[in-house]
Order: sequence, then structure tokens, then C-alpha cells
Amino acid sequence: MAERSTGRSMDLYDSWNWRDKWPSRLLLWLLIVIQVVLAFTPWSVIAVLYMMSWRAEAAIGRWPRPWVDDPKFIVHNDQFYDYLYDLPITVFSIACVSGILLPALTFALHGIFKLPRIWSISLLVFYTLGLVFFMMDPGQRLKWYLD
Repeated sequence: MAERSTGRSMDLYDSWNWRDKWPSRLLLWLLIVIQVVLAFTPWSVIAVLYMMSWRAEAAIGRWPRPWVDDPKFIVHNDQFYDYLYDLPITVFSIACVSGILLPALTFALHGIFKLPRIWSISLLVFYTLGLVFFMMDPGQRLKWYLD
């Protein structure tokens, strides 16, 4: 029976003794979770903007319009809306940083842990589609938030 040479990469699929490799498996799953969270960040910004719009609609009775309804002062005495108002800046900052971290993490995971190439490409495409969708600004939610 021929043994496979793993070189510097960590071959996690060919382990018969799980006690020796559980730290590397834990690290792999932690990095994969971080990678997926980073891929979802542009979609999270969109979701937060729509949740904020939905909450404003519940308060004023119609969908908020850009240049007419100021998002900061549209809802009074609502802590949930105040939280939603502050959240897009934080999530957008994470989305900007993830534009650098996601490709770096994807390259590292593909090189060290030999993840399937389709996984890496699909997460990068998912992130890019979210970024394009965010820049298209459907429903003018970003325009409304920034007015």
C-alpha cells in the first residue's frame, strides 16, 4: 500500500488517528466559518438597510423616500430603530475590510488545507455579486440612508 506524500499541506481527509489532527480540524472549521461570514458581509449591509426601511415604514405608514424622509429623525423614541441606524456603518466597514481579507483567507485555505476550488470560487463570486447588488442600490436604500 503506497503512502501519499503530503508535503507542507495538511491533508485532513487522510487521517486514521483523529487525536493527532483535531487541532488542525478545529482551525479549519473556524477559518471556514470566518470565510463564510466575510462572504456574507455585502448582503448583510443590504439586509440591515431594508430592515431599517421596514421599521421606518411601520412608523410613518409608507416606504421612506430619499431626499424626503431623513433616516436619522424619521422615527422617534425607538431604540431598535436607533440600533438599526447605527448598524450599517459598522457592517459596511467590515464589508470593506472583508474585500481584502476574503481573497487572502481563500488563497490561504486553498493553499494550506487544499479546499476544493469550487468552494473558493463560489464564495468569491457570492461576495462579488453582493457588492454589485449593493452598488446598484435597488430601492434606493443606500441613497436614502446617506441623504
